Amino acid sequence: MSIEKSQAIVLKRQKLRETSVLATLYTKDFGKISGVMKGVRGIQNKSVNFLEPFTLCEVVFYKNKRGGLYTISQCDLLDYFFEIRTNYERIVHALYFIDLLDAVTQAEDSNSELFELIYESLKALKVSKKPAPVKSIYEVKTLILSGFKPRVDSCISCDSPIGEKAKFSSKYGGLICYKCCAKDSLSHDIFKGTLASMLHIEKSDFDSVWRLDMTSRVRRQLSHILDDFIKFHIDKNIRSRSFVNQA
Repeated sequence: MSIEKSQAIVLKRQKLRETSVLATLYTKDFGKISGVMKGVRGIQNKSVNFLEPFTLCEVVFYKNKRGGLYTISQCDLLDYFFEIRTNYERIVHALYFIDLLDAVTQAEDSNSELFELIYESLKALKVSKKPAPVKSIYEVKTLILSGFKPRVDSCISCDSPIGEKAKFSSKYGGLICYKCCAKDSLSHDIFKGTLASMLHIEKSDFDSVWRLDMTSRVRRQLSHILDDFIKFHIDKNIRSRSFVNQA
């Protein structure tokens, strides 16, 4: 039995028996794991609060011999993101961030860049006056790092360079030139600013990407494009998306 230790973002938790909690965590070193923490639901035990969704913790855990679940033997709080929890709009965005991460990842498939992305996105969210741009940046980066990257450098149908005008096709997974757009009647025009924003997000590192300034028109279109793309290519019901769109 190997005892492991890693930083982790809590994705979800549920009650298990009278005093235990089942938690799904995205760890920095081991990817997504599910584990049981026993005896934490007593009145005087504060560890249960450390396993709230989107908290950052340091956990010690080991794998059970009789199944895929881990046992979490220790959980130390690193960041509760209090600034997010005092604002409804930030809360629903944070819940959407972890739900999307849960939807695009498989168990025990480690990706330290995805861990850094969710952590940096939560840090940006807690100081942002407008969560919507943080959402779009997080979505683009998550799609890239999880293998769902939309193609925006050339026509995804004929591979030709994109000229002055192009459309975005969620069905085909990226930009489609005007010669090919008849193949997807649901493809829609994309502003130059929207395309430029997507390319900027793709190429920028975590330190500089949050300074991206988008007009309200570009922000709305990018949000709409990403919503359609995620619905089409990620075959899971991400319930928190509807709350984000209403916030």
